[in-house]
Amino acid sequence: MQQPTAPELEILKLLWAKHPQTARELHDQLATVLAWGYSSTRKTLERMVEKGLIRLVSQGHKNSYSAQVDKVPTLAGF
Repeated sequence: MQQPTAPELEILKLLWAKHPQTARELHDQLATVLAWGYSSTRKTLERMVEKGLIRLVSQGHKNSYSAQVDKVPTLAGF
């Protein structure tokens, strides 16, 4: 597993606290922490799925995300 970047770690923290969440839910919570647009949130989520950090679940037109990695080992490696 690759180590998460700082923004990826912020997303993982949100998913560890509550999962699953949609990209919009995550973006709305991150808006004050990471000053970037919704498209950047979506692209980061795509990269995190590719890295195996999170899991994408599609339900009709709704995509939701859950953490794929455990909190303690990930934070210890960071």
